Amino acid sequence: MAENEGRIGVGTLVRWESHGAGWFKTKEGRVVAFVPAWADPVEACPELKAVPRSRIKFSLEPAAVDRYVVRVYRTSRRGGLDYYYGPRADVVERAMAEAEAESGRCSSIRGAFLHNDGSVSRGRANQ
Repeated sequence: MAENEGRIGVGTLVRWESHGAGWFKTKEGRVVAFVPAWADPVEACPELKAVPRSRIKFSLEPAAVDRYVVRVYRTSRRGGLDYYYGPRADVVERAMAEAEAESGRCSSIRGAFLHNDGSVSRGRANQ
């Protein structure tokens, strides 16, 4: 398998489902970097050096799994801020709007996911 085969490119709009305290939430953002297993996230994504730790929502320690660094824009009373997440590569899905924009199609489907195998589903990313 080629080194970059199957990877989602930098700048791609992605979604994934996270959970905590009994709640599930779908997050959406843009890929900033791919972090291979056991690699240092800060080396893979140098822009993290300039980001306050309070806006980095994942461990900066090397992990046993491949991850992406994803920038998520969140609005607040002061405008909005970028937060950085490090979801596992196996739970990140390309957002449907991005896939359709690349293919030249446009749709108003919300909550749809384009899976790595080319199938499309609505709702949870792992259905």
